[in-house]
Amino acid sequence: MEFFDVVARRRMHRVFSDEALTRDDLDRLVRAGARAPQAGNAPVRRFVVVDEPGIVRTLRQVMPSFISNAPAAIVVCTDLDLVERLMGERGRDTVSRIDAGTAAENIALAATALGLGACFSQSSTEPAVRAVLDLPEHVRPEIVVAVGRVPARPSQAVRMQRPPVDHNRFDSPWEASP
Repeated sequence: MEFFDVVARRRMHRVFSDEALTRDDLDRLVRAGARAPQAGNAPVRRFVVVDEPGIVRTLRQVMPSFISNAPAAIVVCTDLDLVERLMGERGRDTVSRIDAGTAAENIALAATALGLGACFSQSSTEPAVRAVLDLPEHVRPEIVVAVGRVPARPSQAVRMQRPPVDHNRFDSPWEASP
């Protein structure tokens, strides 16, 4: 499958089948997330794979943005002590969040390539997520990637608008190739 075919098919899903993911499926998704670019090539990311139904249900209860019925989730986290030691305050406050986004996108692309679906959630209830997952204070949950099998009849995709694209300077429109 060509890269752009995967990208074109990748979309967020909020409705999943009841079928559980295999350990192999989850391992492939984690490996894809781990291969995402990372500033400073520093190992400051952590992943928490959540496939126990009770814990997934509790995450859903404490995270208003986790609205899918996904049977599993991969929580992309940052080791704050390590990132601050290696990259300083900017690394902790900005760069690590970008790195978490690259990992989440790799997971979503891998899910699409494997015939699975994914949906991102970001927690405004960080202390609650930390408590549910027993995360220490120095580990920040960044993005929860809900994952699962897409039903035979998936929900309609939200039509994505192409953002304005400029060429060389702001307000100088990029002309896309035909």
